[in-house]
Amino acid sequence: MSLSLIHDEQTLFSSSQDETINCWDMTTGKYWTTLHPAPLYEGTMIAEVKGLTEAQMSTLKALGGQ
Repeated sequence: MSLSLIHDEQTLFSSSQDETINCWDMTTGKYWTTLHPAPLYEGTMIAEVKGLTEAQMSTLKALGGQ
């Protein structure tokens, strides 16, 4: 876990092992949003790739390949 306080001292970011970042309002103590990382291969064009097994293609698609 990691914490970071923004220079305005009103916003705190906390991260966790699931790779999300939670944003907190320090003036109210309330959570206001969660940031999620983009899939590893998001937007990678894999339709014309040659030499991969079906399992490899499925894995790339699950990671965001198109």
